[in-house]
Amino acid sequence: MRSPAITLPRDLAARCPYCVNGFEFRMMQTHEQTHICPRCGHMARQNDNWFHCYCPNCLRLYKEK
Repeated sequence: MRSPAITLPRDLAARCPYCVNGFEFRMMQTHEQTHICPRCGHMARQNDNWFHCYCPNCLRLYKEK
């Protein structure tokens, strides 16, 4: 069974560094401890230094290193 998405106030919500909605970064959806952008698939986890996102934008950055 999937857990429901968590809704945070707009000022506390995680935002995607790649996607813009109007004049602000697009809010990411939160599932358990993972934040996911519904547009580009970027993922982030708080307090997890070992987590790496494999969305196309991050893969392009990893490739440039």
